[in-house]
This record gives sequence, structure tokens and C-alpha cells, in this order.
Amino acid sequence: ARVVPPDEYETYDAWREATQIHQAEVVARTVETLRRLKYQPTGGFCAYRWQDVTPQIGFGLLDASGGPKLAWHAFVAACRPVIVVADLLPHVLEPGDEITLDVHVVSDERDPRTGAVFRARLDSPLGSRSWEWTGDIEADTRRMNEFIEARVREMPEQYYWVHRRFKTRPEGEPRIY
Repeated sequence: ARVVPPDEYETYDAWREATQIHQAEVVARTVETLRRLKYQPTGGFCAYRWQDVTPQIGFGLLDASGGPKLAWHAFVAACRPVIVVADLLPHVLEPGDEITLDVHVVSDERDPRTGAVFRARLDSPLGSRSWEWTGDIEADTRRMNEFIEARVREMPEQYYWVHRRFKTRPEGEPRIY
């Protein structure tokens, strides 16, 4: 089944806009989920196609002329150094169902942030509800660098040394590069 069937829209422009909104939602949710999973199963992601090659509806984050599509803005927002992501709602909800969603703070920053203020809002046909809390954000980059460095020290012969990640050596140790 098509997610955005063209025959449900009165004009081509309305359908095109609906496809771009859907693409932006898919891009944002995918990048946010991969970042939230943190190296389980992957340590990164890439865009399938940066730019559409012809002026038609395509997978690109940019249109054929290089202009940003809604998906581009979603991609950039999902790649901010710190993002707050809530779990997805269940596909089906019945009246009276109680739901619990975890909210995740994802940080790729090198240094921690202390005393951060988080605000969340849920809008529904029944009204809005807001929450606010404070806490610290762990520095992910430093933690990941420490993990990589520990693995390299275990088996330095296995490391791909062209990265030149270790630019300094302890006094008296030979140069690596």
C-alpha cells in the first residue's frame, strides 16, 4: 500500500507537499533512532541521496536545483549535537489506554553539560500537557574516544593508523607515524 497515494490529493502540488512531509518525518525518526541506539548496532548513518538528479519527486534531501527540501531541514535538526527524542507512540491506541514513553537525551558533545533544563509538551485533541525537569548530559565523544583508545591499546597492530588519532606519545616512546 502506498503511504501517500496521489489520488487522495486534488492537485500535484498538494501531493508533492504531502510526500515531502512524509519524507521529512521518516528521515527525522530514522536519524533520531540511530543516534539514540548509540553504537548498537551501528556507530553512524549516511543519507541515501543528497540531491535529486532530475526535477521530480525523489529520495534526495535537496531538490534537483540544490534547494533544501523539508527532509533536509529534518536531517539537519536530527543531527544537532544534542537532541531530545521520545519513543514512538503505539500504532493503535484505544480510548482510555495508558501509555508510557521514554524520553532520551542524546549528546555527541565532547564535554558534559550540567544543570540542563528539559521541556516536553504533548499536544492532543484533548489538550496539551507539559513537563519540565533538570539534569546533567553525559559527554558522549569523550566516552567513545576512551573506549576506542582502550581497544587500540589492547591490539595496536589492528588499528588503522592513517587516522593519526594519537598525535602525542609518552616521553621516551617512539613516534607512531
